[in-house]
Amino acid sequence: MSRTVRTLLFVHPSDELYGSDKVLLEIVRGLPANYRAIVVLPTDLPYCGELTQALRAAGADVRQVDMAVLRRAYLRPRALPRFVWRLLRGTWTLARLVRRERVAVVHSNTVAVLCGATAALGMRRPHVWDVHESFDDEPRPIQLALRAALALVPGVVLANSLASARSIVAGSRRRARRTRVVYYGIVPDAQPLPEQRAPDLNAPLELGFAGRLTPRKGIAEALEAAGLLLRQGVRFRLRVFGTAPAGQEWRDQELRQLASRLGIAEYIVWEGFLRDL
Repeated sequence: MSRTVRTLLFVHPSDELYGSDKVLLEIVRGLPANYRAIVVLPTDLPYCGELTQALRAAGADVRQVDMAVLRRAYLRPRALPRFVWRLLRGTWTLARLVRRERVAVVHSNTVAVLCGATAALGMRRPHVWDVHESFDDEPRPIQLALRAALALVPGVVLANSLASARSIVAGSRRRARRTRVVYYGIVPDAQPLPEQRAPDLNAPLELGFAGRLTPRKGIAEALEAAGLLLRQGVRFRLRVFGTAPAGQEWRDQELRQLASRLGIAEYIVWEGFLRDL
């Protein structure tokens, strides 16, 4: 007897292969055979389609939708009307998709995507909010708005760490009852680790930074820390793995200029994006 196929809708804010993107990819890859994944990605920024390609290889139905994504660029007064329009339009589009495809559960990956939550609320579908961020670095009004959104939409809130969970709950018993901490696992590499050798104490210190090149990830602080090492006479090489987000390519040049001002440009290797970190 064949098993009933259940359709899950995943709403995600980018089409790259950084941390939250890879988490979504692993979730889709790990679904049982009787589950069907529809993944909705935004169209507001130009992406290379790295995640789309990997998701389709994993059997997911990937679709692009013009929907609201909570980006800092849209939080300026002039941009708010367009953001609200995309929120309404995206909610309507996803609500129709939920009804047409008989979606059983809506999964919003990161708090940056609001349309999945509002569509699930309107269509009365179970909703899972998968939070990868800490709210503590956001301006106070944004913190209040995000916590209000999490409180309004029924369903489970997943946090990837105790720190994220604390920033979500912020003393609210109601949010505490709905929030669960789920640590992300990793798949061990099948290849054996290279033989460990004793470090060469005369060689320059090897440093690494891995992540999207945005203020939230602390790349500027990493460069400033490297500048402190240089002033203390420590020999080092800093390898930076990652790129700026789509639409913010100017950050690359800005960071290189900061490195030059700190006098550490010659000690940095800009490696770019690395698929298998």
